[in-house]
Formats: sequence, structure tokens, C-alpha cells
Amino acid sequence: MTLQPRTQNNCCERTPEAPRAREYYVGTAATPGRVTLATDWLDAAGGSGAGSELDRWLATLRVDWSLPAGLQLTSLTGYVDDDISRGFDLSFAGYDPLFFIVPGLFTKRDELEQTDFSQELRISSSPDGDWRWSTGLYAYDGKFEETADQRVYVDLAGDLVVDYSPSPLTRDQVDNFAVFGAIERDFGDRWRVGAELRWSRDQVKVRNRANDGTGTPVEPPFSDTSRSWNPRVTVDYAVRDEMHVYANIAKGTKPADFNAEVPDERFRFVDEETVWSYELGLKGATTGGRASYLLAAYRMDVEDQQLTTLAELSDGRTASLLTNANETKIYGVEAEFGLLLTDALRLDFTYSWVDATFEDYVSVDEADLRGSDGSVAQTNVLGDVSGNRLPRVPVNTASAVLDYRRPLSRLGTAFLIADWSYESSRYAQEHNLIETGGRDLVGLRLGLDAPGWELSLWAKNLLDDDTPVDIQRYFDLQSGFLPSFPQAGDESPSASPRGFGVTLPRGRQYGATLTVRF
Repeated sequence: MTLQPRTQNNCCERTPEAPRAREYYVGTAATPGRVTLATDWLDAAGGSGAGSELDRWLATLRVDWSLPAGLQLTSLTGYVDDDISRGFDLSFAGYDPLFFIVPGLFTKRDELEQTDFSQELRISSSPDGDWRWSTGLYAYDGKFEETADQRVYVDLAGDLVVDYSPSPLTRDQVDNFAVFGAIERDFGDRWRVGAELRWSRDQVKVRNRANDGTGTPVEPPFSDTSRSWNPRVTVDYAVRDEMHVYANIAKGTKPADFNAEVPDERFRFVDEETVWSYELGLKGATTGGRASYLLAAYRMDVEDQQLTTLAELSDGRTASLLTNANETKIYGVEAEFGLLLTDALRLDFTYSWVDATFEDYVSVDEADLRGSDGSVAQTNVLGDVSGNRLPRVPVNTASAVLDYRRPLSRLGTAFLIADWSYESSRYAQEHNLIETGGRDLVGLRLGLDAPGWELSLWAKNLLDDDTPVDIQRYFDLQSGFLPSFPQAGDESPSASPRGFGVTLPRGRQYGATLTVRF
């Protein structure tokens, strides 16, 4: 990741008429010729140095029991235990933005622990017959804990310092319990109707602890419990054996959450997100299976969509926060097509079109950019982004794969696979100003699939496309702070000018992979 600096901003300057604006950039994000990151201190401080180190334990268990009357009892158990050590330069530009206030605040290392345990018990009827059903229980327990958060810097005497960060250590716990059931019925040879219902309870608990070696809780834990009923109904009609028309309606939820690091209680709680989805589709294949196809259209109505925003805290730190957008509408079309051109050559193609816009959302940041003085009245008028596209959602995506395979007597099967994918430009935030630009990726794989092993030579991003993967609004203090002007609002606006953190793609890659099956 790198920083697009303030000096490239081309709009939304702070003036007496726009006393809260922090500058912005309109257009496609620039891709730098070089990346500057301060990593020498991190390497000298020991530990994992610059970068990330992951130690992971995984365990899964599936048990199936056959019961009388064709019933099937299934148990699914999963466990993940992660220990993560990271060192990174959060300035994205190789400098310490607040050296004379809190040095090392953006050159830091941390250690994280995360465990996830899930258990599902499901009993299902026999797959034979006109009626089929299943029911079960699901439980999930997830824990995330910051065990260390340190700042790393060189002081004025030239000595390396590793010290506690002012950020609190956070401990999150998520518990989910659900009861679910599904029933499906065939009506003759053509119609199939299914219905599902899931009741779930999600409990989120967040606790902040002092980052001073004591781990003392600094405030009472934040806790909330969400309960939801999520139904789903599907209908499938067989026009003929190789062609089906289907429709489904479903509801989904995302549990409520907290912004644990924010001292302002108004931004502490984040509401549960709810979505109703509607889909109509056609899928099938030609006689003999040489061609297959799928075409689907869908709509999603989202309430209280959870989005991220960036806030600057009173001590100079930044925090990525969750917020809610009142209403969002999403319309889309998806298509898939596969064709066996010859007995050895197959073509697969996909395309997706998405229209995702805000229906009702007032953004404080948008109001500031457009000249708000911080008052509620101006925020409601100037911050309305209804009709804007959702961030990070491309309108068009497409892909194509050509797969050629040729048997080589006893050696196995030689293959040559060429793939292409396209993603249209995505806006970074709700303002619809800075965007990534369109992205084309081309890959190639040549190899031999033999009994017991496979060897392949490959190239990824063969054309060396350098379109940014993502963009986040950030800040840049290399040229100082923004001026202050009188305003009507009670809050003081941030004095930090905008910069943009740009996530760069991997460049052209070559490699070889050997897979052994035993």
C-alpha cells in the first residue's frame, strides 16, 4: 500500500465558505513509480519485522450416521486458532506524521490472537420421495484479542525505541446460536417448491483494556444481542430435462456491532443490517452437454447497511469506523456460458452487471466536502448522497477461460489454460469522486496432469496491469495542517488534509507448481 499525497488533490479546498472541507481528489487514482515505506526500524526491533507472520491450527470433523427410515444425521465441527504478528508503516509514505506529538504512532507492530469454533448438527430425510426435509442446530463462538500494540521509532538521540501505543487493547467475542429447518416438495415431474426458516441469536461483546502492561479494563464492556428470523422460499420449474426456470426470495441479516475506539457515544453503536433479496433465473444445458448456460436477474433491498468511514481521534490517531446507511437498492444481472468447442478445447465465459445506489443516506463527510458549517441543517442538506453509487462495487465484471487438454499416451494429459478477467472502475467512497479505474488481468498456465502428480508453469497478470486494487481516504501531514475558520457547528473540524491510501496490485508473476497426490 502507498500514499497518494495531498499535493495531488484537485477539489474541495478549505475556505471561509467551506470551513470543514479537507480537500479531495476527482478522477482515477495515480499509480506511483515507487513505493516508500519506513520498515528498517521494524526489522531492527525484532519479532516478525516488517510484514505479517501467521501461525495457524486448523481442524475439521464430519460424521454421518445412517438412521432407520432413510434418515441421515450429520455433525460438522470446525476449529481455527490463529496467532498473528505484524509490523507495518501506517503512514504509507515513509514518514512519521506526528513525531513531535506521539512519535512512532504510525510505525508499529502488534500481536493478535483469534479462535473460531463452530458446531452444526443436522438431521435430514431420505432424498427419495416427493417430500424432503432437514432441520438442525448451529453454534459459533469467535474470540479476537489484541495482545500487544507497540510503536517503534528512533528518538532524537538516535536510539531505537519500542514502547506502548496509546491505542487500547481490544477483546471481541461473537456468539451465534441458530435453529433452522427446510422442507421441499415435488409437484409432478416439473415443479419443485422449497421453504427454509432460520432463527438466530447473535451476541457481540467488546472490551477495551489498558495498553500499559497491566491489561486493566478501561471501561465497562459494550454488549448487544440481535435476534432475527430469516426465511427463504424457492420455486423451480423444469421446462424440459435440461432447462430450468427458478425464483427465490430470501432475507438475511448482519448483527449489530460497536466502534470500540471512539470516545463519542453517538458513534459507538452500529445497527443491525437487513437485506431482502429477490432472484429470477434460467439455467440449463444442451442435449449431450456440449454447452451450458445460466442467466439470472436479482434485486436487493438493504436497510441500515454497515459501511466504513475514517475518523481522526483527539490524540492524532485514526480509526476505521462502522456507520449505517439508511436504505440501499441493488439491481443486477449475471450470465454464465460454457461451450465445448472441440473434444479438447472448452470456453467458459461470465458477465455481471450491477446497479448499486444509495436510496437514503446522509454522510457527514459529504456535507463537509460541499461546504457545511457543521450545523445539523446544513449536514442534512449538503450530506445527502442519495443516488450515488455504492463504494467498491464495479458496474461491470467479466471473465473468460480457454482450456485445452490433450492426452499424451501413458504420460498423462497436457493442458494449456488461458484466462482473462475484467473489472470496471470502482469508487472509493460514497462521494463518487476518486476511483480505481478499469482492471484487466491475463493469466496463462501450461502443464502436465499425470497419475499421482501434476506439474504446471504459470504466469499471472501477464500484461502487468497496475490498476489499484482498492483506495481508502486517509490523511497527509507532510505539508502541514489545514487553516481554521469560524463556523456554526459545536465541533472543531479535523485539521488534517486528505491523502489517499492506495492498495497496489501484484505485478507480473511467473512460477511453477508441483502437486503430488497420495
